Amino acid sequence: MWSPAITRSLKAYYASESSNDDEVDAIQIAQSPSEFGESAALQWLSKNIRYQHKFFGELKPQKQSFVQLTPDRFDINGTLVDILGVVCESDTGLRVSEQYSFDLDLSTSNGVNEGRRDKYMMQEQLKQYFLSTSTSKPSPSRPPYIRQVLTDQWSEAKAFLLSLEESGEFPNACVIKPSRGAASVGVSKATNIEDAEKQFNLLLGTPGYANGTVSDAVLVQEWIGGVEYAVDTVSRNGEHKVVAIWRYDKRAMNGGPFVYFCTELDGLRNCTGSESERLHNEEISTVAEYAVEVLRALCVQWGPAHIEIMLASDPGRGPVLIEANVGRFHGQEVVQLSERCYGYSAPSVCCDAYLSQIDATESVDSDSDGVSERSEAWRRWKGIPHIPRVLGTAGARIVHLVSYVEGALSEPPRHRFNILTELPSLCKWSLNCEGAVEGEQVQRTVDLDTTLGYALLQHERKEQVDLDYAKLIAFQEDMLVVK
Repeated sequence: MWSPAITRSLKAYYASESSNDDEVDAIQIAQSPSEFGESAALQWLSKNIRYQHKFFGELKPQKQSFVQLTPDRFDINGTLVDILGVVCESDTGLRVSEQYSFDLDLSTSNGVNEGRRDKYMMQEQLKQYFLSTSTSKPSPSRPPYIRQVLTDQWSEAKAFLLSLEESGEFPNACVIKPSRGAASVGVSKATNIEDAEKQFNLLLGTPGYANGTVSDAVLVQEWIGGVEYAVDTVSRNGEHKVVAIWRYDKRAMNGGPFVYFCTELDGLRNCTGSESERLHNEEISTVAEYAVEVLRALCVQWGPAHIEIMLASDPGRGPVLIEANVGRFHGQEVVQLSERCYGYSAPSVCCDAYLSQIDATESVDSDSDGVSERSEAWRRWKGIPHIPRVLGTAGARIVHLVSYVEGALSEPPRHRFNILTELPSLCKWSLNCEGAVEGEQVQRTVDLDTTLGYALLQHERKEQVDLDYAKLIAFQEDMLVVK
């Protein structure tokens, strides 16, 4: 049973000299401080969850510093603490946060599985899952996973690529990437065998994703065209709920094959009977159901996940996993958009999943405040649909600001961004080069790390959001002026 004295401490604890590391109900692993950590903390604190933000570079998980009294209850320097779970803010902290949860032997631990991070291993686990659970064997040429090879030998990669087509010729395209990475960094698309070999050799031996590693092998995958979705999920003891669905707008730009232009909130919509609306809802349901299959394949039982799925344009293919990020939320920008368009967000749902670790039959009228709180969390969890539905006709987009130019600025850019304030659906915008001065160098956008910033659009009418997005796309072509 929870102690009310513990659950009612409405304070956030951060890994700094002024923080108190003795009291914590939830631990979040992060590479660095950010607005997202603060927004998640506010949501959790509103539900009486004390929170500790641990920086990845400073984290040294040592179980012996905790005295475990019962599952999830610890004595830390004489203070009784219930640790609900460990979530992660950044990709680089995923391995550490998963190990941390496992070492503490929390009931919300998913165990340790490198396939939840390594892009090669996750596809192999997905392949074995479908081969062992499907009533009919997946088609070898159109499987629900990506065909791939991980190798340090170009001859092996070439043989794989030529095997993808029955004709033995090079396919339309292929993707070359590191097996661990984020934000499309190091990812390239090749459209002929010569380019594939060039990109393979360029990536091999380059610095790895983190911790001083190198790319001693290259991941070569088939290229799949279609519509790419980002699916945010929260799991509670093996029950999986899709809490947000986003549609990507990625384009080839400035030599980068997958430049983010927009992430658009999506979901089931109230159907008025039109065929297009019916097909849209079928597509959303298909993507959501596939995301749950991915979670099962990766043995996920608890916590958040951010999953990227391609709904293949090949009608016989269906959805295919691009990558899964198990143990972290989507990002700082999505929280307020989700709340406005769905009425909830992944951090708030995750909070209720962790908080409601009780028997569903326990009464909300119990004399114990701890049981009452957890029963209310259980009720909120059960009220969240398994597939999100957009409220009314609302729409929302995260617009990624793309630089078309590089060189020395001929004028400060800020005054040019006044156009953003004129957009009816604008909620917030952030510019990385806001304080730039004349002569300062800027670079072209080739991936998510080199975007100039973002603009959040949300309105009760999706049509207004779409109109403002079109204006932003046109604006970006002349957004910066260089000498």
